[in-house]
Parts: sequence; C-alpha cells; structure tokens
Amino acid sequence: LSKDQGDDYSSIIWPENLRRFNQQLEGDFVGVGILLRYDDKRQLMIANPLEGGPAARAGVQPNDRIIEVNGMPTAGWTLNKAVETITGPAGKQVVMKLRRGEGELATDLEVPLVRERIKMRSVNGWWKRSIDEGGTPEWDWMIDPDAGIGYLRVTSFNDDTLDDMADAIEAMRKAGQLRGLVLDLRG
Repeated sequence: LSKDQGDDYSSIIWPENLRRFNQQLEGDFVGVGILLRYDDKRQLMIANPLEGGPAARAGVQPNDRIIEVNGMPTAGWTLNKAVETITGPAGKQVVMKLRRGEGELATDLEVPLVRERIKMRSVNGWWKRSIDEGGTPEWDWMIDPDAGIGYLRVTSFNDDTLDDMADAIEAMRKAGQLRGLVLDLRG
C-alpha cells in the first residue's frame, strides 16, 4: 500500500527487502556492524558504525563513503546489493575501500573486516558506564538514584526487546528501590 491510497500506517515489504526486515525483527545478523545510507550523489555512505562491532573497532567513521567492496566498485549499487555483499558467513573477511573527507583532503583507506554476529541493541539506559570487548555496554539505569527513578530508552522493537527491558528493570531493582520509570520511546 502507498500513502497515495490514504493509509499512513501500512506498507508493503517487497521480497528483496524481506531479509533485511527479518534481521531488524530478530535483532541480530552476521556482518561488520554498519548502517548504510546514500549521500547526496547516491554514493554508498556509512550512516553509523554500530558500537563494539568490527567496523567501529577498525576506526570506520560516519560519513565514510564506500568506494569498493572486495575490489568491486560500488558505483550504482543499491542498498540491498551492498548489504548482500558486505554481510555473509561469520569469520569470513570482507575488504572495504573507504573514502574519508571531501575534495583534495579526501583520503582512501582499505579496511579489512572479519564478519561476526552483531546484536542490535534496542534497550538503552541513562548513561553508559563502559563497553566490553564484545561491544556489550554496561548501563547506569537510574536518572535519580536517591528518588528511585529509572530510565529506559527503546530505540526499536525486535525479538529481544521484552527480555532486555525485563533485565534492565531487574538491574534497577538490584541497584536500589525503584519508585518510578521514564520510558523513552522517541523515534
């Protein structure tokens, strides 16, 4: 269905997009931990490297443009083609050639990355204390520990969201008396 048909709350998922949709619902996938978008010239660009993933650990930055994947130029690639090429079996390497910067200041970097299972975290806390080597954050869940006010931000919904919320609330209860909860559903 399209918006021209008067339904703002429904959409159709075409077969070529089903795999990506299921990855979002399942909350994990095998890849290098990047979110992709197009720049204003329809070149593939890193929207965001996922914290703790192979790309973030290798220094990949937002707005790096992907020029090649495994020696193949990406000009004209769809986002689906990029996802299909960059993702793959865990433990296997993919090499991305990135362009960082603009004009004369642009530099090209060749970045070899080993694919691994990436968990899409949908529940965040108030403040991130640390992050372990596997990319798992340790959250401070309390906005006001003295008043017993906790904080949960749900950034998306996937198979793990309910369990992650329950774990977070349990952590808040262990930290002290939980009297209130701010549930942030923005975006």
